[in-house]
Amino acid sequence: RLYIANQLQYSHNPHLDTLQTIWLKTEENTWKKLSLSDLLFVKLMIIHNTCFFYAVISVRLLDALTIFGNIKGFSEERSMDLATEHRKYHVCNCVCIVSERDFWDSGLQIPTLDFEEVLHDDKAALDWLMALRRVGIVYLKGAPLEQGQVARLSQRIGYLRLTFYGHTWQVQDKPMANNVAYTSGKLSLHTDYPALHHPPGVQFLHCLQQAQQGGENHPDAFNTLSSLRVDFTDTGSDYCDFSVQSKNHIIDVDSEGRVVRINYNNATRDSTLDLPLDQVQPFYSSLKSFVELMNQPENVFTYRMEPGDLVTFDNWRLLHGRKSYLSGSINLRHLEGAYLDWDEVMSRLRLLRKAVHGDGESLSS
Repeated sequence: RLYIANQLQYSHNPHLDTLQTIWLKTEENTWKKLSLSDLLFVKLMIIHNTCFFYAVISVRLLDALTIFGNIKGFSEERSMDLATEHRKYHVCNCVCIVSERDFWDSGLQIPTLDFEEVLHDDKAALDWLMALRRVGIVYLKGAPLEQGQVARLSQRIGYLRLTFYGHTWQVQDKPMANNVAYTSGKLSLHTDYPALHHPPGVQFLHCLQQAQQGGENHPDAFNTLSSLRVDFTDTGSDYCDFSVQSKNHIIDVDSEGRVVRINYNNATRDSTLDLPLDQVQPFYSSLKSFVELMNQPENVFTYRMEPGDLVTFDNWRLLHGRKSYLSGSINLRHLEGAYLDWDEVMSRLRLLRKAVHGDGESLSS
């Protein structure tokens, strides 16, 4: 048995573009806070910047009227259901967190926050994670110049992801390096760990010491790179000995063709290309187009990290690299890095939203 909701209202913070709390008006003319789990179907229509929701709610809730109000950013007439909108919102009880992305080019202004404020202030931590989710990269300034700061920052979220390189890892010029990152050579644009079936979602890099010079950090092709799986492999010994291998699309898309993850690191792409012969040339041609596109100057943002800078970024979205640098005994470049998964990051984001904004928001008129 289902009931059609008659009168609903929601509270909305226009600065966050998020739906915060939905309320149901009962027959006693009182308001009951409604969990999104109570909404089995929602149809939404925007007319002249006013948002109307028609909701089917579970039997335990009373009949009610319409959700109405303004949602920033919507101006055209449109309708949708809850299943369609699920890709745009991460649902957690009465909170919907917008997961739209900002697109940018070489003119990017990286969101920047203070490291210590993020550690000790919930509002600053929330701003950090919201920007990380929306933009894909956030700079934290003022981290102490000693190892262990990426681990401190991870405690603000939950815990680090352990990989074969350890909980944290030191990016330094090392003799007998087991990874091209541990040399002073150029690193081409890449995502980390496509050799895993589920690569880490978020990466931290903390600059402890910088080198004196260098170290700055078509439809057919798309269809090819999002449909063919290629092998990635990584073998060596670090935190422990390892030999990992995966088959991944260079471009992962969802059921509607939206890009959800990039898996690309030419240094760990297997020397064996396990594809039918008639697909080899199209693959290499498509990969060449992809690499040329992402290396065009208008698509690349370059910056130099300074000691105390800690960059956090979306490893599923951003490809990163560096220029070669001069290695010497006086100024030995040293970065400390770590990984997290998006599940843990989004969990902390939801908890911070609740801590900062609470459950007692006033109703919109």
